[in-house]
This record gives sequence, C-alpha cells and structure tokens, in this order.
Amino acid sequence: MRAGWPAVHVEFLGLAGAGKSTVSGAVGAVLRERRIPVTEPTYRLDHLVSDRTRRALKFWYSLRRAIRRPWEGARWAQTVFGSRQRAFAGSWVETMNLLYLLELMRSESALPGVHLFDQGLFQALWSLAYDAAAAHVISPPVLERVRRSLPRTSVVIVIEASLATARGRLRARPGATSRLQRDVTAGRSAAALERATAVLRPVEAAAYQLAAEGRIVLLRVSNENDSELLAAATRIADTVTQLLPEAHPPMRAAGRRPG
Repeated sequence: MRAGWPAVHVEFLGLAGAGKSTVSGAVGAVLRERRIPVTEPTYRLDHLVSDRTRRALKFWYSLRRAIRRPWEGARWAQTVFGSRQRAFAGSWVETMNLLYLLELMRSESALPGVHLFDQGLFQALWSLAYDAAAAHVISPPVLERVRRSLPRTSVVIVIEASLATARGRLRARPGATSRLQRDVTAGRSAAALERATAVLRPVEAAAYQLAAEGRIVLLRVSNENDSELLAAATRIADTVTQLLPEAHPPMRAAGRRPG
C-alpha cells in the first residue's frame, strides 16, 4: 500500500444474526474488485487464527492500550463495572474487549486503505449494554470518549434484518459465538431478542448524533436475504469510495484466506 492513501475506518452495527460479517466480507470483495486496499482485522482475529492465538493477541492489544493510555483504560473500566454486568468475570471481558478494539483501531488507522471492522466500537457498546443491569450505559462522557477514539475518517454501517431472520440465522449458526446466540438456542429467544433490540436503540441514537455532528458517515442497509447482499455491499462500497482519492492506483490487496 502507498503512503498517500488515506485510512478509512468502517464498522458494522446490528443484532447478532443480522449478517455484519457477511456484509463486511461482501464489501471487501467489491472494494478489492475496484483495486482498493482493504484489511479486515476483526474478522481475521475472530475467524482465521487459532483460539489460543486469538486470545493472546486480544490480550496483547488490550494490555498495550492500558499501558499507553492508563487513564483512558481506567475510565472505560469504570464504565464497564458501573454498568453492573450479569457476571463479574464478564466485566473484565468487556473491558478487555473495549481496550483491544481501541488499540486495534489505532494501529489500523495508521495504515493506508479501508479497514473493515465487522465488530467495532459501537457493537462493543451494544454488547456492554446487553448484559448490563444499569438502565443507561451511553452517558455523555462515554459518547465523548467514543467521539475522540474513532479514527478521523469513520463510517458506521447499521445492518437491518427482521427478528425472525436474525433468530433463524442464530439457530442455524454452529457453536455459540455470542451471548445472544446462547440465549436464543437455550429457548429464551423472545426475551433475548426483545432485550437486544431495546439496547440497540440508544447505541444507534449515539451513532446518529455523531453523524449529525459530521463526526462520522452513517449508512443503513437491509440484509434480510441473500438477494439484497450485493446491492447492500455495492451501496456501502460506493459510499466508502467517495471518501478516497478519485484516482485509484492499481495495486493488490490481500483478501480473506479460506477459513
């Protein structure tokens, strides 16, 4: 990649089962066809490395963030523990996840190209709110931290899918990769999806506020079925392309390796 390329941070927000990773991968494919350099750091860590390597890397990123910015780490930890998670261990996991994402965003934004985060900072806030006993997680100080932490050029994509579609995808997905999926497969789908939808609203509202300020670019797309995927990916790629230089030099970018 050439140093003259800007860095564009793109992250996806939506319910588990909405298809964030699927849409992110399709966007990456469209951008690569346009010879635009793309990375997919969160997908790579979550799907293309061993469990041991993933845990080690996430711990390293979170530790590096805590060392580099200890006061910021302390404030995020205060936010997480103040949210009163269902499990005490969950508070440590959520804190580590936030610090890992913040450091990963920082390191990726130093590189030219488009960086697709299928699990980004706004999704981490949804995850925090889903298991929180506290009524409000996104306070004005939390939103200000998000405002400061996002890379200079950031795009947030809200992925829409019906509850029935999300439920069906979660039930068909192998393993139990999220708490919402575990709740759905355990027979608590109605209550879990109602809770997931309720806590998604203030996270979306926070994204809309930053978009209204001009801090981020916000886009909503539907991923109800496979027939909508290419159109959604193309629309997102068009939006991202507009943030890049008009002349795209020919270059090769690494794609997803087979899982």
